[in-house]
Amino acid sequence: MASSNVPACLLSGRNQDASHWGRVLDSVVGLSCRKRGLLVVAHAPHGLPDLARLGVDGLLLPPQGVPPASWSHARSTPPSRIRGMDSPGCFGVVPKCAELCGRRRDARAQQFPTNLFWVNGLDFHDMRVLVTGSSRGIGFEIAKAFLSSGARVAVNGSTAQSTAMGIDKLGQPGRTVAAPGDVGTVAGCESVVGTAIAAFGGLDVLVNNAGVGAGRPIADCDEAMWDAHVNVNLKGVFFCCRAAIPELRKSGGNIVNIASDAGLMGVPGITVYCGTKGGVVNMSRAMALELAPDVRINCVCPGYVDTDMIRISASKRPDPAAYWQKMIDYAPLKRIASTEEIAHAVLYLASDKARFITGTSLAIDGGTTAGR
Repeated sequence: MASSNVPACLLSGRNQDASHWGRVLDSVVGLSCRKRGLLVVAHAPHGLPDLARLGVDGLLLPPQGVPPASWSHARSTPPSRIRGMDSPGCFGVVPKCAELCGRRRDARAQQFPTNLFWVNGLDFHDMRVLVTGSSRGIGFEIAKAFLSSGARVAVNGSTAQSTAMGIDKLGQPGRTVAAPGDVGTVAGCESVVGTAIAAFGGLDVLVNNAGVGAGRPIADCDEAMWDAHVNVNLKGVFFCCRAAIPELRKSGGNIVNIASDAGLMGVPGITVYCGTKGGVVNMSRAMALELAPDVRINCVCPGYVDTDMIRISASKRPDPAAYWQKMIDYAPLKRIASTEEIAHAVLYLASDKARFITGTSLAIDGGTTAGR
């Protein structure tokens, strides 16, 4: 029986022909799946690639009428228990594939290979991810989304207590590690990144989410406020990147920095915040150029997002309901983003679907930066 370390690549697409799958596999082989020991799982009734030319080791054909969604639990469920896969002869198997999988038509109880790579989905199975500022808010949702997609996640809060609370709330202790620390200092950045790397034996994705923000007129912005913003929002991003880059080069990984729509345009009353987030945007562009083609770096720039912090802020206003309505009306789409929407954007940019994207800033702002 084959080891569960045999990589598998699921190809999904009813209307794609053999040349399409050839192009897909040409890009996948040598990237995430690697060429050696690759097993191809195809759902392509209209044509199959030339496996010999591509140098892959086998082909597994799901039966007609079984959608790829039915494979979502294949990593942990024996084929005999997967919906639509319990009929005799439901697989067509080329000989070498049967050898790799240790599975024949009369042996449906064998375990399916555990490390599927989903070409048409955002699967991060067993990938090593660090999300700063992930004990609450947007960062928490990003960590949750990565866990749901199969990743192992290093959770960061500014203190051990806040980090532990975040991990407890995520509810997956076997796939999360604590990486507490203040990313407003160089030593803190190096400690947080070093803890994640030591726990995982490397790193595949870094998400710089930790940040601070306060609004004041220019005349009221003192040095302490300036330093607090620059230390976390700008210096922290840079030095977390610097600490992670050696391991990301090894893994072919990538970085997603959380900036803001206020980093793409000016907003009165939050000048210092705008300056730091604009710095993150342009710093990410410069890093992307310097580190290509080894490491991709991109930004997500949210507008107003429905988090506990923004609700607390609204509750302290003289008229909380009016303030909340003002935030809703700010974007042309007339609503506030959910944390899930920001997390989905981060996962997309961190995935192989975005492997030709680097140095970009993706605004998730309901149209705010399109013009006012």
